[in-house]
Amino acid sequence: MGRVIEKVTGQRYADYVNSTLLHPIGITDMQIGGNSKAEKKPNEVVYYEEGNEPYTINLSRMDAGAGWIASATDLVKLIIVVDGLNRKKDILTSLIIQKMLTPSTANKEYACGWGLATSGNLRNWYHFGELMGTASLLAHTHLGYSWAILTNTGYQNEQTHADLDQLLWNAINDSATPWPDKDLF
Repeated sequence: MGRVIEKVTGQRYADYVNSTLLHPIGITDMQIGGNSKAEKKPNEVVYYEEGNEPYTINLSRMDAGAGWIASATDLVKLIIVVDGLNRKKDILTSLIIQKMLTPSTANKEYACGWGLATSGNLRNWYHFGELMGTASLLAHTHLGYSWAILTNTGYQNEQTHADLDQLLWNAINDSATPWPDKDLF
């Protein structure tokens, strides 16, 4: 997809995405990661992987598919402009958001890159990502909460995804959790 965007726009993929999508919604620090510790970007973490060297992936070549580095804050800024709630002006039409979250015919728990967890009319959607030296979870709930969890190491087992996710669900479902009553962005 990155090469298609470059061909159509005549711009470098990351430059186009930054100028037309990310910067207008207040995301100014997302960028394509480097391929080595020496190419570490400002504010980027050091990556660790038990028993392996995490800096063996050609991340810059994976730009459009898995090469972006971002903060949890920036990822949540991105999800709230595609959530259909209009707390912030959505960058996608309601029809496109509906299509984005329509389950595939092959797997009712998957839709255009998003995992789906539904119960009746209630729908939560999420995306897990993992490469050697990093893992992420981006989620949006039927209650209107969104979160991003990023780690600078890969998960050692599948249960780690579920455990991190459950930590946030516990906080949301705990009536004693003090939630701010103002826009954090």
